[in-house]
Amino acid sequence: MKKVKLSILFLGVFLAGCFAATVIQPLVVPPAHAQNTVHYEYHCQDIKAFSFDALNTDLNRFGAAGWDLVNFVGNKNCFKRPL
Repeated sequence: MKKVKLSILFLGVFLAGCFAATVIQPLVVPPAHAQNTVHYEYHCQDIKAFSFDALNTDLNRFGAAGWDLVNFVGNKNCFKRPL
């Protein structure tokens, strides 16, 4: 008798799962796919003599050429721009 109840319970849970899957499936958001992937070129440079005026001049020069500053660590500036 215990095995019959357990089998009926298992069958009920299985059928409820199958039903829930068919009801929930239309509500699932499909995965996003990138349409236009942008590729970048990168440039890193060492800062030889650290002065704020020289740094400001370099950053403005690269910015005017279309480069974006992405990293500034220690004595390195790293830039990127779209290809």
